[in-house]
Amino acid sequence: MPKKPTKWGIKTWTLTDASNGHIWNVKVYTDIFNTSPALFSQLHDHRFEACGTVRINRVGISKEFQKYEVAKGIS
Repeated sequence: MPKKPTKWGIKTWTLTDASNGHIWNVKVYTDIFNTSPALFSQLHDHRFEACGTVRINRVGISKEFQKYEVAKGIS
């Protein structure tokens, strides 16, 4: 369906100054398939903020995170 919005992928929100086009802030939101420590590290190096859902068994995720269990409905 051509007019249906994309459910998956990477979305960005940019705060800019309309008078001169200066970019003040960029936030990147990723879905569960695109979230990775390597991506977030690169975004951080370029001074971008990032947020996304992560799978605890994904390659590169510390074993420390796998210890925690979150109740259903808590984020």
